[in-house]
Amino acid sequence: MRCLLSKKIIASLCVSLLLLISFISIIPKNSYAYSQNTNEKIIYLTFDDGPSKKVTEDVLDILQAYKVKATFFVVGEQFKGNESVLKRIHNEGHSLGLHSYTHNFSKLYNGNIVNQEFFIGEMLECQKELKEITGVESTILRFPGGSHKRLSDSLLDELNKHNLKVYDWTHSSEDAVNLKSPPCKLFKNSLKKIPSCKKAPGAILLMHCNGSNKNSVKALPLIIEHYQKEGYKFLTITPNTPVYHCE
Repeated sequence: MRCLLSKKIIASLCVSLLLLISFISIIPKNSYAYSQNTNEKIIYLTFDDGPSKKVTEDVLDILQAYKVKATFFVVGEQFKGNESVLKRIHNEGHSLGLHSYTHNFSKLYNGNIVNQEFFIGEMLECQKELKEITGVESTILRFPGGSHKRLSDSLLDELNKHNLKVYDWTHSSEDAVNLKSPPCKLFKNSLKKIPSCKKAPGAILLMHCNGSNKNSVKALPLIIEHYQKEGYKFLTITPNTPVYHCE
């Protein structure tokens, strides 16, 4: 009787072990669980406000040269005439996210109060056109100006209904604060974690690739080389990346 019970217990444990192994094998390698278990240093390079013909193309050239991937939060109004840039972003293995259709703060926000219907409408319009151009239905987004003090519980519920996920940042090059900041200054800024940031799935660096962000292009090689020397792994934000938004 005891022998029979032991065989049943062993069989049950074997089945459980096989199920566990199967589950682990399908966890996306850029998930937070993966980075925790391996103690990897992870950085997500992110670029807002594109696409632009010259600057975004230059950024892509640099990323290609260094063989790293990034995430681009794009603005719908800038799609026309830049369709080839969007396709290149996708074809070269980078991630595309939504950054509203107009990037118009006065329409999207009243102070820090979000016009929810308009905001979600802009994100969905951006999503629709992006899919028409690239075939990608993006569900990751970034608030223009960030979600801090703007993301209410009710808005988060509405975004979840549309399977939309919010990503802020932990580091910033501050390249949109002063367009004339020299590349060395942007590089130094990119190394400083924002003090108020809570735990994130990795370092999330905010940069921009609008037509005005020419110094960002010059700073990018310095930034990439630094984080490579520090042993960081460059990942893209995908729907499998744990959401990260400021409190």
